[in-house]
Amino acid sequence: MTDTDIIKFIDFLKNQKNYSKLTVDSYLSDLKIFKKYIKNTNKINPHDIQLFISNQHKIGKNSKTIQRMLSSIRTFFNFKIQMEELDANPAIDLIIPKSGKHLPNTVNSFEIDKLLDFKPKTALDERDKAIMELFYSSGLRLSELSSLTLAQLDLSSALIKVTGKGNKQRIVPVGKYAIQSLKKWLLSRTQYEKKSMDEKTKQKLFLSQKGTPLSNRGIQLRLEYWAKKCNLSHKLHPHMLRHSFAVDMLTESGNLRAVQSLLGHSNLSTTQIYTQLDFSHLAKVYYNAHPRSTKKS
Repeated sequence: MTDTDIIKFIDFLKNQKNYSKLTVDSYLSDLKIFKKYIKNTNKINPHDIQLFISNQHKIGKNSKTIQRMLSSIRTFFNFKIQMEELDANPAIDLIIPKSGKHLPNTVNSFEIDKLLDFKPKTALDERDKAIMELFYSSGLRLSELSSLTLAQLDLSSALIKVTGKGNKQRIVPVGKYAIQSLKKWLLSRTQYEKKSMDEKTKQKLFLSQKGTPLSNRGIQLRLEYWAKKCNLSHKLHPHMLRHSFAVDMLTESGNLRAVQSLLGHSNLSTTQIYTQLDFSHLAKVYYNAHPRSTKKS
């Protein structure tokens, strides 16, 4: 296991697997820590990896972090096998330490109403309401929403094309209230367009007051602002609206596979965590299930 091996692996994750920078950086960090711990990097066996895991426990790493580190190591050795540089994966039979399931934080329906039923007074209010409506209407991740372009919107069909993790694309419905807010924002958006804009910026759906693409941090700050203004009892993070979307959809529909598809989860187990939040009713499809859907009057 050399530095060159790690560089080749990281290059593979970036260029072949299209992993995000955050994910790639996590792999790189984990492998550097592992390589530093292992004394004989020429021949690594399962016992070496087990000792490494035990060491990470001793120094206070939590189970979730160790899970990720072991997954990084396992994936690295699978890559070595794929490159025909290794015959067997020394990490394949090691047990990943179990971690307790962390239930997602959500926003209840009363607070959703407080947050979304305000009347915008300015163009930026229109933008912020469109952002919050879209988070809750379609269950988008923060990075998915901030990267949206005008071309990804199809308001006439009440659909939006989303680019998620690993550059995977999916099409999700957009609710009636979100469509109304988006249309109002699109009318106001023109005042923030500038002649000096490059083509990429011109296509961005959400712009700042300065006419630049609204960043992830900018969106987070606006949600914090509205949580205070609407007297919510807690801070508001973008993922809380995504979680609320998932919980409300599952509560009303009970269709785990459909919600998995809407959220863009690769594994059903990721979606299943929402089933622990007391679901009760059954419904047919998205438009009947979601409280702010297109087909509801």
